[in-house]
Amino acid sequence: MSRGEMLRRDGHGVRTARTALALSLAAAALTLTAAVLSACATSADMRPEIGTGWCSDSEPLTLTYDGLRAEEPAEITWIASDHEGAREASAAWCSVVGPPVVIPEPHPVLAGAPTTDEFVAGAWNIWMGAADVEAFLLDRLGLRCNDGAPVIEGGFRHFALMLQEVHHQSPLVPDVERGAPVPWGIHPEEGLHEEADIVDIAQRCGLALAYVPSARNGWEGADGLGEDKGNAILSSLPLRDVTAIDLPFEGGRKVAVAASVGLPSSTGETRLDLTTVHLDVASTLVRTLMTGNQTRIRQARGMLDGLEVGGFTRHAAVVGGDFNTWVSRDASLKAVADQYPESPPVGPEATRGPFPADHIFFRSGPDGRPTVAADSYVTVDDDYGSDHKARLLVLQFSQPE
Repeated sequence: MSRGEMLRRDGHGVRTARTALALSLAAAALTLTAAVLSACATSADMRPEIGTGWCSDSEPLTLTYDGLRAEEPAEITWIASDHEGAREASAAWCSVVGPPVVIPEPHPVLAGAPTTDEFVAGAWNIWMGAADVEAFLLDRLGLRCNDGAPVIEGGFRHFALMLQEVHHQSPLVPDVERGAPVPWGIHPEEGLHEEADIVDIAQRCGLALAYVPSARNGWEGADGLGEDKGNAILSSLPLRDVTAIDLPFEGGRKVAVAASVGLPSSTGETRLDLTTVHLDVASTLVRTLMTGNQTRIRQARGMLDGLEVGGFTRHAAVVGGDFNTWVSRDASLKAVADQYPESPPVGPEATRGPFPADHIFFRSGPDGRPTVAADSYVTVDDDYGSDHKARLLVLQFSQPE
């Protein structure tokens, strides 16, 4: 090898080393920036939305337990980010979904069911209805759905399930043109339990329902009907104060759904607030690099701010959902746990594959009730056809003497 060739090769090696060093320094700077930004992440200001030409103009479809239209439509409080860009993005996504669906009252059989001193709260991602919810209700909660005539079985306790990735097909889901914000549809592979519509589940089981779609589920569902997806609360007790909280816009539109139920107590009734939430796993690449991947912490804080605006911080409360977390130390979980101090410890138990994605948080009321029953926070060992396992938490409260 000539001396000139050696010099040229050495020069190339120096340039390569310098390039590697520059890339390493840039990566370190980006990591430091991300850590700083993540530590000081703040949510968007949240405020009520009423009659603004936004999603709040969508009157909910209000049904009776037997599927008839109710005489009076349910009222939904809408809360959203105060940032104009976020509202515009959410409004575009809202324009391609159907209306919320509310069934305020459960079947009379459930309304007259014997009360116990326990209430069960569950959080479960049902994978677009692939989960066998009816089998779950029978096995875990003592309710046989029976095609709209529910039967109370042994071991029944009143309950609420905070569900994610539920779907609904309806002629009220509008036709859309190419270019509209329509994400890829989620349609579980064949061989699982037949995908069940959340409104059909509620009606077959006689349960109260609060469902708010957040996005369209692909361009077209089965039978040529439009299909949307979102979060829902199913309850054996009447649902009140239904509220939709449009979370800070990240990778897509996410809407937390809150409502309240009345639990028996020595003073007649204790209010329990319920919230179902589904956070993004990540935002767009550009937003992730610019903000240090604040996706989940921004959305978690947006949910907490929205609950405060909606008056959901003065009573006993449960928050359950798919937080899309990979580790139990995620900042979004700490933010929620700080506001729900009676929560069971956030553990590493896997609920989706190897990841602790799903969690329940709890705060007792001003009088210290209800309380978490000892050793009652569990991960259900059967996924019932979903790609997530459910979490269950049992609350104890006093009965009238």
